[in-house]
Amino acid sequence: MTDLAGVEDEIQNDEEELAGDESTDDAEVTSPTAPGTGKTRHELPEGIVSPIKALNHLKQNGHTVKAGPKAGTRIKAPADFKPQQMYGFVKTPGKVDPFPVKHYDAQGVEYDTPQVNSETQVVTTRPGVRLHEVGEWWSRADARKATKDAEKAKKAAEKKAKEEKAAADKAAAESTSAEAEAETEAEFEDVDAEDAE
Repeated sequence: MTDLAGVEDEIQNDEEELAGDESTDDAEVTSPTAPGTGKTRHELPEGIVSPIKALNHLKQNGHTVKAGPKAGTRIKAPADFKPQQMYGFVKTPGKVDPFPVKHYDAQGVEYDTPQVNSETQVVTTRPGVRLHEVGEWWSRADARKATKDAEKAKKAAEKKAKEEKAAADKAAAESTSAEAEAETEAEFEDVDAEDAE
């Protein structure tokens, strides 16, 4: 299991960065020093931005959907969408249609997961995204929700069917048990009757 404390530091650093920088240029890279912390951060490769920069871009400019039923529509992120929520996507990208985040080291090497120094247990990569990929992913939110709701309904139906089957099996077992008990009682009555004769 990786230590994600570095990702949490990244949230703090990006929130401070957001407070002082409202720019949303696609090719912009972050400063090498994290504002207010004195910690140095490596720059992300050209064309890659932090998830907070992507969120800021979606809030201010939105994204024009390229394909699907919403093609040509400009979708914006809600103004009250918090940076912590964006980093929730970074930490848990999802299984179906995952959040398009990659992690980059100081040399610009791309990884699928955060990389941790085995000696110091410090995260050595930064999360980064491509604006157009985040925009397209954002535009598919309704489809992801529909898929999630359908899966939830399917699981609820399976659970209900399982509970109904268990109740039916229990009733059948009780019925069989009552019949067996009645048969046993009848046999004892027959034996008692034969003994009485």
